[in-house]
Parts: sequence; structure tokens; C-alpha cells
Amino acid sequence: MATLIGIERQPRSDIFPVNSIFIGVSLKLLSVQYVLHIQIVAILNTGIELPIAFWDITNTDLKSSELFCKKISASIVSIFKKREIISRTKFFRPSSFY
Repeated sequence: MATLIGIERQPRSDIFPVNSIFIGVSLKLLSVQYVLHIQIVAILNTGIELPIAFWDITNTDLKSSELFCKKISASIVSIFKKREIISRTKFFRPSSFY
């Protein structure tokens, strides 16, 4: 299970199952909105369960932090590249200069 945990304004405690694996990825606030399409206010003091195999992460990826980091980094870079291409073609079409 993957969960996106938002900004906590007050401390809280959680109970986790024995033998759970935890790996965290920290994003800056604007990155959450840009990369995940989630408004910050939607995750204030709460969390959102992410879909199974989010960003194609599998149990095998969780066994190696190096593999996990490479896969997450590639996913984020891919999103930024797609967005940049879309924004450039949307706002800077060659025909708009004629």
C-alpha cells in the first residue's frame, strides 16, 4: 500500500503492522501539485491512499533502496519532461509568431 501523507499541523500517532516496509519520498509543496495533480489543501492533516503499483513500484523495488530511488527519480523526471513539452507547444506554437 502506498500513501501520500500531507502536512500535519498537529502531532499524531499511527499503528503499523509488524514487518512493514517504509520508504519515504519528500516533495516540496508545489511539486506535489505539479507532479501528482493534488491540491495541498486536500491533504492537510490527512493522507491519501495511492493506487496499487503507483509509478510502477512493486514489492521487488522495495527490497533495494537504490533501485527504488532510481525508479522514482525516472518517474518524476518523465513527468517533468512531458509537462515541459506540453507547455512549450501550448504557448509557443510557431504559427503564433507570424
